[in-house]
Amino acid sequence: MQAPGPAAAHLRQESPVPRANHLPVNRRLLALSACAALVLAGAASQAAPPTSSPECLVQLAGSTGVIQVGGDVPTPGTLQGRNGGFGDVAPAAVARTLPDQVLMRTPIESASREYVFALRSGRAWVRPAHLGVGLRGQPWRELLLPPCLDGRVRQLSADHRLLLAVADDGQVYSHDMPGGDLSPERWTWRWGPYFWTGTGWTMPTDVRDWAASELTSGERFTDTSGREQAPIGVATVYLLRGDRRTITYLDPWLPVDDSRQVCGPGRGTIPLAGLSGSGSTVFVVDHRGGLWTRLYDFDVTGANTVFGDYSWQRGRPASDARWQLPAPGWVRHTAPPGVVTDRVSISKTGTHARDRVLRVEGRSGRRTGVWEKPLTGTRWRFVPTGTPLVGRELDRGATDFRFAPDDHLYRGTVLSTVPGSTRLIRSTVTARDVNPECSPVRVRASFQGGAVDLLLHLHDGMRQETRAAGLDDTPREYNGALEVLGWDQLSPEAREWVDGHLGGRRISTAPVALTTTRMRFLAQCWELTLDGGRARADVPRVPVDLGMVVGRTTEAQKDGRTPTPCT
Repeated sequence: MQAPGPAAAHLRQESPVPRANHLPVNRRLLALSACAALVLAGAASQAAPPTSSPECLVQLAGSTGVIQVGGDVPTPGTLQGRNGGFGDVAPAAVARTLPDQVLMRTPIESASREYVFALRSGRAWVRPAHLGVGLRGQPWRELLLPPCLDGRVRQLSADHRLLLAVADDGQVYSHDMPGGDLSPERWTWRWGPYFWTGTGWTMPTDVRDWAASELTSGERFTDTSGREQAPIGVATVYLLRGDRRTITYLDPWLPVDDSRQVCGPGRGTIPLAGLSGSGSTVFVVDHRGGLWTRLYDFDVTGANTVFGDYSWQRGRPASDARWQLPAPGWVRHTAPPGVVTDRVSISKTGTHARDRVLRVEGRSGRRTGVWEKPLTGTRWRFVPTGTPLVGRELDRGATDFRFAPDDHLYRGTVLSTVPGSTRLIRSTVTARDVNPECSPVRVRASFQGGAVDLLLHLHDGMRQETRAAGLDDTPREYNGALEVLGWDQLSPEAREWVDGHLGGRRISTAPVALTTTRMRFLAQCWELTLDGGRARADVPRVPVDLGMVVGRTTEAQKDGRTPTPCT
């Protein structure tokens, strides 16, 4: 069993030991109490069917994502019926259209750890695989689906043990393929809080590209301090939206909305042409053929403070195993020595986050095929396929167009008392490029006799409230930290300011509440306004978000401090 956590993907037979058992007793009780509180809070909100069709109602009970506290997810005998989800061998007319192997994971053809999948005319076909490479000699068979999906699948995506299918009405269904079982009874349309029991979601109509991703508890990744870390287990869906700059991400244990985003390369200013994702690594190609990857999910950002142990502090001893924040940034890759299109793909090749292969559709001379290289490699090799290019060729010589940054300036006056005296320091604090999705933010505190430059690192928290994308007039809370720059060169006046406002710390926890006109630092009790002007006085009151309360409490406890709410 994998311990419940807001972004833990789901429980599996392959993980029989509760992760919570690895936590100290007081921490385990805290974590279990937090999860119990969230479950009780969500009990009044029951999932409702996404459609009135009677055949769809049964998929509420599909076993994917169901939590069995204290044991494994059971596999009733009924799930073994129908040959475990395998139907008849594909007719010859269909088989001729199906590939020998799936090199490119797309919404029409995809690969998990054990299978490759393909769609043809609303029906799904499946074939055994090894690490996404189809096993020759194994016939394609029809994937048996529940009546609600049968003949209606429009798109699909798979990664490791996660399989998603989009019906012709846009409704998304998920399957967790435990032990390789593909039985139709496991499919569900449930998605969202609490713990994958929500009312489901439909694919937005403006999605240009999307991919399912799963980073399991049996894998590893390297954080920004170089430490090897074990993930809790995270299922994520990455969506490239129609504006070519927004990457929305969804998690089956989080609210279904557009509010959580992966800031794109160049702080979201570079137009994007295509997207793929695997093992919590998102892979994009920009409008000029530039290729980028980033390790990014709810847990890696530092948001899962109940089960994740994080630290902003640098230079910690090797015995301190906490995950280093901030999360990794974008990595730009060398360009293939040939033509590329907007079709990209990333797949797993092993159990570490660096074990990935990148593929880009393109041409080498007159030959069509796929460029590929390991995630950490520098040289591309060409795999000819002889099939016509499906994607749009990208021009590396195109104009380097950029979107205007979605940044805003906030300014305010703050006061602090000099430690050991009654003397006040009056400062003007300016945050110059506030875009909470694109951290960090540059902050400067100016005062008589000097200034202090800081970086404000921000990321979304354990919020369970549904929100729209971006900021509005309702306060939205973010987790964060303030980092003092030029620490070794601070003047005496600057050190006095740091002592008065930040307790003399180089890096300080700094949760922030933001609206379109107001920026409040909830630990430092600073208040800034848009361009230093007047903030709206009629700001709506925010209902208590239990997810943020739990997240803030556990974060403070693990940080060894007492929460300091500001009125």
